[in-house]
Amino acid sequence: MNLYLFSWIIPFLVFTASFLSVSLWYPHQVIITPDICGLNPTLAIKNTSQVGLGLRIIGHKFEASLPEDTIIQQSPNPGISSKAGQSVLCVLSKKNSHTCAPNLCNLLPSQVFAIASEMDLHIETYNIPSTLPTAVSIAQSPSPGTTLEERKITIYLAQPASVVYSIPHLVGLSIHKVQTLTKSLPWTISIYNPEINHVCSQCKVKEQRPLAGSLWHSDTQPLSFVLLVDHIF
Repeated sequence: MNLYLFSWIIPFLVFTASFLSVSLWYPHQVIITPDICGLNPTLAIKNTSQVGLGLRIIGHKFEASLPEDTIIQQSPNPGISSKAGQSVLCVLSKKNSHTCAPNLCNLLPSQVFAIASEMDLHIETYNIPSTLPTAVSIAQSPSPGTTLEERKITIYLAQPASVVYSIPHLVGLSIHKVQTLTKSLPWTISIYNPEINHVCSQCKVKEQRPLAGSLWHSDTQPLSFVLLVDHIF
């Protein structure tokens, strides 16, 4: 029994002693990430390599106030512990190059914003009355081909022009006649007979709301008629 215990205890003790010895002689090295923001890549590589870290550029960002290729973001942040050989990820500044305005006319908003995203442009939109299809871009400022001092373009989108309707005089007409007159119009009609619970196509309008001669604009909320009727027996 004792021989069996020694057969596995001794190797375990030897392994443990070896592990502790290696840990004591070669302790894990902790590296504090240096601050490389504001440096160019050459100086940044020099600073990171001195402490055993690498450097990797992961992107660019427009920054008009800084020289081109200045590090403006880094990860890990300065002062954070890193492992030896780990790379510091960084983003470099990019000058706002003189870009010409693309032609964004006759496009849908989704197409306009897709192009703007690729070119890092800011888009402002305004609706103006037009007979062209709804939401199609019909004009832009600055015009296509113009050099952009700022990366911003204003787009004007087509909006259907408002149609003005004059409310017709419906008093005295039968419900059948009213339905025929308003069938092609974007109106809803509610019909009531306050005296008896009966409404049919032969009932005639006694009162109406809105009143005849009122004006209704098609770009406002939907119009709802309320009609009071009498039944003609």
